[in-house]
Amino acid sequence: MNNPVKLVKCSLTWPEPLRYALTPTPWGYVALAGRGQLLCRLVLPQDNQADAQHLLLTALAQSPTKNNVPDAPQRDDTLLPELQNDLQQYFAGESAAFNVAVDVSWASTFTQAVLAACLTLTPGQTTTYATLARHARRPNAARAVGQVMRNNRVPLIIPCHRVLGATGALVGYSASGGLDAKARLLDHEQSFLNVGSRLQHQVSDK
Repeated sequence: MNNPVKLVKCSLTWPEPLRYALTPTPWGYVALAGRGQLLCRLVLPQDNQADAQHLLLTALAQSPTKNNVPDAPQRDDTLLPELQNDLQQYFAGESAAFNVAVDVSWASTFTQAVLAACLTLTPGQTTTYATLARHARRPNAARAVGQVMRNNRVPLIIPCHRVLGATGALVGYSASGGLDAKARLLDHEQSFLNVGSRLQHQVSDK
């Protein structure tokens, strides 16, 4: 089955201004930023809008831009309405499907290969950094894969929380909330998909 999340590498000039939205979910406010129909950044749920906005704007300010000029994003809560609906359904435990195009114009060829491999992971399925390295045709690059996952700009959409250490341990989650958030996401997916508890995750090595 084709994954409805697409990785898109844009041209050198941006046709659309950068906008951001704060969307309420059962877990709190998710912050997302995008240009046109492309998702550029996402912050996992925060207790209030102010925290979600602060984390997003801080991340955007630290991201390199094509002309090295910082973006001045404008808030627009109509941004990517289908994705906002998908996020609300996900955190309500109703669906784990996302349909959105993700901007990867900042990413190297290797990074794009790793992100594409990560996108093949379905809810309830986990893998290891070493396995993703093999999928990206760099079998000895498990540490480099870990770095790609740490720099994932759209956690959850590109499901880096489903990537575990070599022993199946929860390691290396840099999204807001850290390892507690990683464990919670995995538990959430297991519970609403009825595929067992977090301790029974099967590490995929396909």
